[in-house]
Amino acid sequence: MSNKDYVGRLDPVSETWKRDPWTKLLIERYQLSRKFCEGKKVLDTCCGTGWGTVSYIVPIADCVTGFDLAAPMPQLKYNTEKCKFLTMDATKIELEQKNYDIALALDSIEHLKREDGLKYINGMKQHLKKNGVLFGTTPLVERDSLIPVFLKWNKYHLYMYTELKLYESLKNSFEFVKIYRIYNEVCPYFAFACCDSQPQLKEFDDKINHFLVENKHRFEKGKITAYRLWSKYLLRRVDLIESLKYLLLSFRQ
Repeated sequence: MSNKDYVGRLDPVSETWKRDPWTKLLIERYQLSRKFCEGKKVLDTCCGTGWGTVSYIVPIADCVTGFDLAAPMPQLKYNTEKCKFLTMDATKIELEQKNYDIALALDSIEHLKREDGLKYINGMKQHLKKNGVLFGTTPLVERDSLIPVFLKWNKYHLYMYTELKLYESLKNSFEFVKIYRIYNEVCPYFAFACCDSQPQLKEFDDKINHFLVENKHRFEKGKITAYRLWSKYLLRRVDLIESLKYLLLSFRQ
């Protein structure tokens, strides 16, 4: 896919973008990522326009490199010693290896086919320091039978992950993997942290769990919304028992 063909990203200049509920979801993911980036060398992969990078990561990081298949916003005049943006294929990351404390992969792996996703994950691993951590997000798919529904919603999504599939893909490159379920009302998502050093993940685990507790009421509402939506789509796929299960669960929250 060439740069000029790819338009599956948000545009912060657009008034429509500013009113879009997906904007709040993007902001939430960057606010969560920000908790791990203070004073760090950060690689923000598949960063889209670069708006989230500049707004949330650059101010607190030691230095940041962001890249995307499409060029960043022209108005982002951030090619300095502290921050630079590059145009790059996620499956062919060409940077100085073992150079970053943290790599961010926010809602990006679902835009790649499974084989390319594995290359992408391993490519990020090669650019992390010895105890570096990969932190990312991807839409939460509860069951394999719902994958066709998710793929139909967004033509730019090429492969969707259940928790098991996500775990297997991440374990292909990292020794330790933690996956969290975040029930945002716009779209529930998995957050994941990966590293080859288990103690290094404790900071991430503590901060993510604190984030989940802080937003407990909002995420519980999101879980109800998700259960009812899953119930509806499972019913359409004639999975009556599972459809009823999620509908009942939505009333127990």
